[in-house]
Amino acid sequence: MDLGAAAGDDTPPTDRIWCLTEGDIFRDLSAAETAAIAAAAPMKTYAAGEILYSPKSPVEALFVLKSGRVRIFRVAADGRELPTAILTPGTIFGEMLPTGQHMYDNVAEALDEATAWVLSRADVRRLLL
Repeated sequence: MDLGAAAGDDTPPTDRIWCLTEGDIFRDLSAAETAAIAAAAPMKTYAAGEILYSPKSPVEALFVLKSGRVRIFRVAADGRELPTAILTPGTIFGEMLPTGQHMYDNVAEALDEATAWVLSRADVRRLLL
């Protein structure tokens, strides 16, 4: 199996894999399975201030943060932003019912340039379940 990076990504394989091994959802996978996910899963980079998802633009996806920081917050009825968390590399977050991940009514915003694997429901079924 080629443990190289996904198409268009020249990141060394071990650098792509490390944060996948940090999450509970990937804990029982073998090194080969983890490497296969790292090679096959789509990765996206978000600019500072870019919204990954919000109640107005929901995304059923599981994010695995590889680099950067993401702020999770809710917006109160009066418009105030209520902070929930600051996520750092290795964190798994998002909305994915089959995996038990729930982020109802939250907004996820990149605080600085952030790169994450973005796994759709089809990706999760194909790669994890």
